[in-house]
Amino acid sequence: MISIMRQGPFRLPTIVVLAIFVFTALPALAEPQKKVDAKTAARMIAAGSIDMILDVRDMDEFTGPDGRIKGAMLVPYKQISTSMDKLASFREKTVLVYCSVGGRSDHAARYLASNGFKNVLDLSGGIMAWKSAGLPVIK
Repeated sequence: MISIMRQGPFRLPTIVVLAIFVFTALPALAEPQKKVDAKTAARMIAAGSIDMILDVRDMDEFTGPDGRIKGAMLVPYKQISTSMDKLASFREKTVLVYCSVGGRSDHAARYLASNGFKNVLDLSGGIMAWKSAGLPVIK
């Protein structure tokens, strides 16, 4: 603390203000999207509250034995950044993102939110949680 004070009278207040800013901004940076469980997501889909269902798994998973949520659009996680033109019309709408168990969808949802998407929902547990909840899939 003494070395900070010796470097100038404004150094300590600057550090305090910076620390306050960082600690108040970090939660927003860490969670730019909302997590929803399978039952909540299903209710929202049924109510018409979801404008796009985005499946970020690979093609073989999308067409594979685990199935997919009816109406889902496939954009594999590795192609999200190059598919922004395709997704741009949903920037102001509600987007539900899912994968197998939640890892890729979490990253994809964060990416979308950091690129101006206003209401991104991440399906907690992915298609496996959806199926475990007894919700329908199409194959």
